[in-house]
Amino acid sequence: MNTLRKENPELIIPFTVDRDPSEPVARFSIQDHQFILREARMEPLDTADLQVHPTLKSITGICRFYLKQVRPQFEALCDSDQHRPFESGTAAFSTPEKYARELSRELGYFYTQGIAEDTKALTSRFAD
Repeated sequence: MNTLRKENPELIIPFTVDRDPSEPVARFSIQDHQFILREARMEPLDTADLQVHPTLKSITGICRFYLKQVRPQFEALCDSDQHRPFESGTAAFSTPEKYARELSRELGYFYTQGIAEDTKALTSRFAD
């Protein structure tokens, strides 16, 4: 949800998926990124740009895709998009202000606290 807009629209990033005709793999295309996933595999964290307001610069987020199965019914999951903490010029979300940026430079991407959406795949029985 985009809380910077009065009507709070959802932030949507279109992507396409092409299933291989015979192998249990699929090609995902999101913005200028492409990757191939096998069934029961998760893509490492990838980036996507979100335009939150027409007069502000975009925010780079991170997300992962999981391909549960290709056939007979296609099933995949994209985890919730996370803010990328080391982008210059984006809002601070840690105290002290530079802590999250320094932490991500040292350790790489990480999840922020309290992301309830990540448990929905398990509780809805999507993830086995």
